[in-house]
Amino acid sequence: ASVTTPLNLEMSVAEEIVYHDCSTGAADASDIDLQLRQAEQHFTQAKALWSAAKMGAEAKIRAHLDNVKEESPFSYGREIILGLMDEVSGKPASAIVHATRAQLLAPGPERGDPRLLYWVAGLQAKAGDSRIAVRQFRELEKAIRAKSPVTAEVAGALGLPAAPSLEAVVLLQGELLAQRRHWGEAAEAYARAVDEGIANNQIMYQYAT
Repeated sequence: ASVTTPLNLEMSVAEEIVYHDCSTGAADASDIDLQLRQAEQHFTQAKALWSAAKMGAEAKIRAHLDNVKEESPFSYGREIILGLMDEVSGKPASAIVHATRAQLLAPGPERGDPRLLYWVAGLQAKAGDSRIAVRQFRELEKAIRAKSPVTAEVAGALGLPAAPSLEAVVLLQGELLAQRRHWGEAAEAYARAVDEGIANNQIMYQYAT
């Protein structure tokens, strides 16, 4: 008959702990895989509903997106859809939160996408925060000038409009600065466009006045 010694007992307990840890780890990995597959399915459904019905399917879209967690690779698209819905609903402050999250969650090829900057800047202007909007439009101007290669497949497919021309961005900055009575800064924006030869008729008019 085998004799149980303190050493044998210690080894048995250690083996049981190792087995438990391995089985738990495998179960956790399986749960994560399942959650990611479910997130993909829910996002696919939400995206299809958004493309086909927009706000007519808002409740169903939100229900699907509730199942797309932040650790999912589809959370970027989730934030864009949620932000667009809040924007349409007249909730710019809430839309800004989602748009900002989308910027943080953007995958490598879409990081720094000018259309995201344009969206956030426009939302800030709608929310009445022209100071931040001007700052965002300046960042947008830099991004457009940089002409960095960006693949905006997800943002474009979900309905985010492309960023406007450089002239339009300068004009928007000038208008916002004028609203804040920052006449000098507005004039500088217009002058910069004139000096660089990118001023359209509107900019020339604003610069002259």
